[in-house]
This record gives sequence, C-alpha cells and structure tokens, in this order.
Amino acid sequence: MLFRSSLFSLIALWLVVPACEKQSRTRVQSQGENHRAPPQARSDAAHPAVSSAAVPGHGTKPGPRLDTGCLDPYAGCPAAIGLPAISADGQRVAVADFGPESARDEPVLTMRIVEIASGLAVQEHPILSDEDYKRAADPGTGEFSQSFLAELEKRARVFERVLIRGGYRPLTALGTIHDSKASDPTDGLRAAFDGEELSITDVESGAALWRRPVGSFQPYRSAAGVECGPFPVADITVWVGREPGVAVALVTYISSDLCAVDYPYLIWRQTNFRTDMP
Repeated sequence: MLFRSSLFSLIALWLVVPACEKQSRTRVQSQGENHRAPPQARSDAAHPAVSSAAVPGHGTKPGPRLDTGCLDPYAGCPAAIGLPAISADGQRVAVADFGPESARDEPVLTMRIVEIASGLAVQEHPILSDEDYKRAADPGTGEFSQSFLAELEKRARVFERVLIRGGYRPLTALGTIHDSKASDPTDGLRAAFDGEELSITDVESGAALWRRPVGSFQPYRSAAGVECGPFPVADITVWVGREPGVAVALVTYISSDLCAVDYPYLIWRQTNFRTDMP
C-alpha cells in the first residue's frame, strides 16, 4: 500500500523556473548540439501493475510503462520502467519526475513530455500529487482508499496510452557515473565525467564521440535567507539514443539539508553516435 514515508530517489527536471525551495517542482534543460549545459517500490494484488505495452514497430518488445504499486517506498521496485523514452519521430522525450526533496515523506510522480528542440514540457500528467495526500489519504495512517487507488491506476494507464500513440521507446541506459569513474560499457558505448565534462566514447576504438560541460549547481539565496551553494556534482546517470541521436543525463548534486537543490535532466540533440563524429 502507499504510505507517507521516505522516498529515497529524488528526481527533478530542468524547466524554466527560478532556483528552487523545498516545494519546487521539476525542471528540464534541453541543449542543442553545440550548446553548453550547466523509490520506489513492489506491486501486489491491491496495486496491479500497469500492463506492459508493445512499442509500435518493435514487435513484442515492452515499451515504457508505469507500476503504481511501486510508488510504495517499501516495495523495492521501479514505478517508472523504460524511462526516459524517445518518441518515434525523435522530437520528444518522456521523463518521470518523483518530486523534490520535500517529497521524501509523501512520494509524488509527474510524467512529462519534453520537446527536445525547445526544452519545454509540452504535456504534463500528474500521477500522484501533494493534493492527493490532502484529499485522499487517511490522516492517521497515510493510506489511500481503494477508490483512490483505482483512480491512480487510471491516470497511469492514460499516460501509457500517450506513450503508445507516440511510439515511445526506452533510451539505452549507460549507467551511473560515481566519483569520476566511467560507466560500464553498454551497446558499445561508455560514459565518463572528469569533474568538468561529460563524455561518451566508443568502447572498441576509444574515440570520444561526444563531450559536453556539466557545471556545479550555482549559488542562490533561499527564502529563509540562507546562502546556498555552489554544490558540486555527486553523480550522473546517462541514457542515449543512436538514431535519432539524443543524450539524456540526470545530475545529482551534493547539497546541505538547509538548501533545496533540483536534480535536473539535461537533454542534448546529437546527430548520432558514430565513431566518425567530430
């Protein structure tokens, strides 16, 4: 069941909003080819998983999907499977936002469709929100009613239909880079971060196919008057699509308890990931 308890996976996107406070929401930053860049849980009978949908044109390969039972932080499974995902026409990316730091005690989830060229979220689908806790959760136990859980499932299925209509398919996950260590090779590619630049290299040739700078989280003053930042990068999770070429990175920063920090998805358009790229 869904409870008001810790959500250990904090995700935010880089939308056009000011430096965030505890109640801020997602931001997405989409980068052109030459532009500079700066919890989950297990479904059970009461929380049936959203059915796995085949991606159009990809046989029976499972497409990106949602499992609402996994929004229970005790379940130990991912609520968003196969995301980020790219549309069939290569113009949009679907991302999952699990909310800012303030959402740890009350897990939230918003799905967004981001236009790569503009970096704008052209669709937003709240699955579980702060308002849901206020109106539908039991004040004593934090549990949701069966009628609300059915509504939650319906929201997830509605968004899945959006993914099916757009022919969305999962991007290739290159893994998470910790302490400047390169990711394990995946699909002939490897991601690395040297503290200043994020790079993707061809495993066989060792050729650098792509590099982009990723900076620290810039200083700002909180609403309480606290001077916050700058905060260094803690780790970066990377996904890529070869054709159409796109790179997506989720950046986590080292911050303090007094300063809320967004963990942004950075999205870059790229010709494609070939060994003859400049």
